[in-house]
Amino acid sequence: MIELTKIVLEKVGGFFNRTLFYSLAFVFFLTFGLHLIHVQAQESSIGVMSSVQPCVLEIYLEPGDRDNNDFSNQYLIDVRFLSGVLFHSFSLSTDTSGKGVYNFCSNSAIPIPSSYNFYIKGASHLRKAILNVSTFNSSKTILDFRTPDKVFIAGEIGDIVDNKINSLDISSQIKKLNTADLLYDLNRDGVVNLKDLQITRKNFFKIGD
Repeated sequence: MIELTKIVLEKVGGFFNRTLFYSLAFVFFLTFGLHLIHVQAQESSIGVMSSVQPCVLEIYLEPGDRDNNDFSNQYLIDVRFLSGVLFHSFSLSTDTSGKGVYNFCSNSAIPIPSSYNFYIKGASHLRKAILNVSTFNSSKTILDFRTPDKVFIAGEIGDIVDNKINSLDISSQIKKLNTADLLYDLNRDGVVNLKDLQITRKNFFKIGD
């Protein structure tokens, strides 16, 4: 009877030991597995965040006094932090709708989501400051500045670029009469003529930002 009891106890003890072992092993592997899943999820999230860089700027600009809604133009653009420190400077061409596209990352500049001041000068236009623009919050940024208060003033076409429209601009324009020089053909009708001189005269004494 005593021997039988010992055998039963040994069997029962072994069963509980095995059960305890398997339970502990299960808990260990479950915990370890969940940890791996958490780490992989974090790495995946970081990878996605790092791959979404605000590289591409799609911007819409409107030069003033154009005929037939032809908004194609060339611009020089300075992007500055609100402190005034220059972030990046670049040239840009726009199509007839006024759209231009620029890739910062392809030009060794990576914007960060923040507020910036844009200083933009058209080829034949006064410089315009568009201040405190909160932007670069996604991989592609779209800025549409085609509003009446942001139209670029035409007539800055003198040999000396002084960000004001004066006699220097008129003198330069007169020399280009009856040519197709786009710099002086302010309304883009295909020829520099009296209409373009009138645009410059209309904007006389205006000063850019």
